[in-house]
Amino acid sequence: MKKETAVGEQVADKHVVSGGDGGSTAVAPKRRADGAFEEPFSPKTYKFAWRRKLAANPVSNHTYRIVVGVVGFIVTGIGVVAIPFPGPGWLIVFLGLGIWATEFMWAARLLNFAREKVEAWNDWMRPKPLWFKGIVALLTFAFVCFVVWLTLKLGGIPGLLPGSAKDFLQQMPGLG
Repeated sequence: MKKETAVGEQVADKHVVSGGDGGSTAVAPKRRADGAFEEPFSPKTYKFAWRRKLAANPVSNHTYRIVVGVVGFIVTGIGVVAIPFPGPGWLIVFLGLGIWATEFMWAARLLNFAREKVEAWNDWMRPKPLWFKGIVALLTFAFVCFVVWLTLKLGGIPGLLPGSAKDFLQQMPGLG
C-alpha cells in the first residue's frame, strides 16, 4: 500500500484512526522514505476544535490522555479475556487499540501493523480455492469448539443453564 510522492519517494497510505465515538481523530503514523514514522500527535493535527482546545492546555491535555489510556486499557483487557471464547474478542481488542491510537503513537503503529497483517492474510486467502477456505473454516470451528469444551472442563457446567442443556453437556466426553 505504498504511494509515490511528487519527488518519487514512497510513503505508506495514511489511515484515519478514531475511537469510534466521534472523539479526537488524528492521522495514524505515516512512514517517511527512510522508514521512520512521523509524529502526528500535536495540537495542530487534531481534527476537531474541542480536541485542539484541550491540547492547548497542558493540564487538560494530560488528564485527557490519562483517561484515554485507562479506557483503552479496560476495553483492550476485556477483548484479551474474550479472545479464546466464541464472540468478538479480537474486534474488542482492535477497538481498544483504536481508542489508544487516538492519543498514543505506539498504539497507532501497532494498529497499522495489525491492519497490514490482516490485509496480508486476506490477500493470501482470496485466491485460494473454495475447498481450502472450507478447511480453514473447519479448523477454526474445531478450535473454537475445543476452547469451549476446555472452558467447561476447567470451569464446570454453569448452573444457570436449563436442565436439558446441562444433561446434554454432561453427556459430552470429559464433561460428565
